[in-house]
Amino acid sequence: MDIWRARDLSHNILEAAMRDAELEGVGDKVDLRNADVRWACREIARVLKSGGVALISDFTHTDEYATVFREQGLEATSCFSLLLAPMILRIVKACKP
Repeated sequence: MDIWRARDLSHNILEAAMRDAELEGVGDKVDLRNADVRWACREIARVLKSGGVALISDFTHTDEYATVFREQGLEATSCFSLLLAPMILRIVKACKP
């Protein structure tokens, strides 16, 4: 699941991403939409199987992701990745008991 915002993606557009998915043969398995981050995290929590793990990487909003996951009963932890140095990528790991 990706929260799609053109301003965050160098003005990339949703239609182009969907066209790419269709060209790769996975268009029927992809659901791209403009959505609120809280809604997206609740949806991830809803569909995650018991014992399942969700990983989300972002440069911002990770505290908000973790909070929503905890509100939904998941265990959520955060860490940093320096793989994209000098930019610090933040990662949230959410586990459904």
